[in-house]
Amino acid sequence: LDSAVAAQPKLTLRNCIFLNNGRDGTSPTAVRIDGGGGQSMIVNSLFHHNAGKPVEGLNTIVLNSTFALNGGYLTLQDTEENGVTYHSSMHNSVIWKDDVANGGATQWSIKDLTGTELVLGVSDSLTYNAYSRSDAEPDAMTTEDSRHNVHISKENSDVLIGPNFANPDAGNFHLMPSKQLVNTGSTATYARLIWPKYYAEGKVSYEALMRNIHVDQSTYETFTTTIRVNDEDRELTYSVLKAHKDYDLGMSSRLQSTSIDRGAYECLSNGQRIIYVDPTYAAAADDASGRDWRVAYGPDKLQQAIDAASIYYNNNQKQA
Repeated sequence: LDSAVAAQPKLTLRNCIFLNNGRDGTSPTAVRIDGGGGQSMIVNSLFHHNAGKPVEGLNTIVLNSTFALNGGYLTLQDTEENGVTYHSSMHNSVIWKDDVANGGATQWSIKDLTGTELVLGVSDSLTYNAYSRSDAEPDAMTTEDSRHNVHISKENSDVLIGPNFANPDAGNFHLMPSKQLVNTGSTATYARLIWPKYYAEGKVSYEALMRNIHVDQSTYETFTTTIRVNDEDRELTYSVLKAHKDYDLGMSSRLQSTSIDRGAYECLSNGQRIIYVDPTYAAAADDASGRDWRVAYGPDKLQQAIDAASIYYNNNQKQA
């Protein structure tokens, strides 16, 4: 995180995967974050197939993370410490078929200081998220609310209203072409929370960072400090990059196209007029993207290639 402007969170979970917590009939919470010490952040992380709640946290920001097929559901709440109110929030994230133990009845719970549930489409603490409905509800609404939250289908492979994960049953949540998830997050929200100094400089600066092409990501700063060795003060000089690289959970640049994608992964096959398909492949990898011949779609991925073309056309009809 860029600490030049904003204070560092007390805890940051970044680019982490939590899965299969709980066995022998137990349903523990995968990650529990209690109050005290300030705010915490979970970013570019994945929680799936946990028996209980994926996260139970106070003063916690969830950003560009994916929650899927967990037995329980995400719960967050605001708190007050020493007269300072810390708000929990969720942005650019995906929640898909959670609360398995209860038929998907509740996908998340985020409450304010009074214990009142935050309202979708009203609260600025819930923005640009995509979520599925309970098992008993139809996959109906696909229009964003006023805070840019949207329903997604419980049918994974529905490229228009589903998430289109690579292979969720096998734990592969890499993002394939999806109208509801690709290029639909808020790049500015991500930059404001992760890169506040560069966010203040403007879009050109923070987008360069998220594409890993900013000059500060290859420029070192030198510092000198004093350390104690064998009862003797010694001067130590060291160098660090002015800004670290910014990767999604799959170690690809966090910004691939015009806008950030929802969830922990960027889709690598979005925004292309040409999609590569190689019928000689015996089988394509689950995360084949079709962006070049090295990761071309194979014969068993022709539908995904068609989906990618469909999404590109849908989003670029004026240029097609």
